Amino acid sequence: MSQRSVFRSKIGIWYYALSAFFIGCAVYLVYDFTINQDWVVLYVVPLLSIPLILLILMWHRLKYIFNEDALQIKGVWGNDEIRYTAITAVEERTHFLAKLTDFYMGRTVLSFDQMTIKYVVGKEICISPSRKQEFLRKLESKVPGLRVTVKMK
Repeated sequence: MSQRSVFRSKIGIWYYALSAFFIGCAVYLVYDFTINQDWVVLYVVPLLSIPLILLILMWHRLKYIFNEDALQIKGVWGNDEIRYTAITAVEERTHFLAKLTDFYMGRTVLSFDQMTIKYVVGKEICISPSRKQEFLRKLESKVPGLRVTVKMK
């Protein structure tokens, strides 16, 4: 039995910018509450916390795991497994306008540096592993003859 390899998701600047925005809004509203005693703020701050909690969950839970016979993608709400025999191609993407999210089952691409795994006929999933070249080498060792292309650089 071979050892499982686990890759975390790469985190891009937009993830930090969104986190800073929500934290900044919450801090400002708490400050405003202490000055103006506006009780509406007590309802708004928890609402601002929801996207921040989701961002943290996405970062913490999103993993790509190489199992014996399938690539497992663990998301916030669930998991997917793609059998190595079903994978047909990989497209690397690095661009500002690259696909940002794939919310199906809570998977979110946390970086602009991403790749799309094509499998079966017409199915694909966008991912952003942190150690991309190592991830590709591992995937190529599991899928002999894998076609890797670079798009939108």
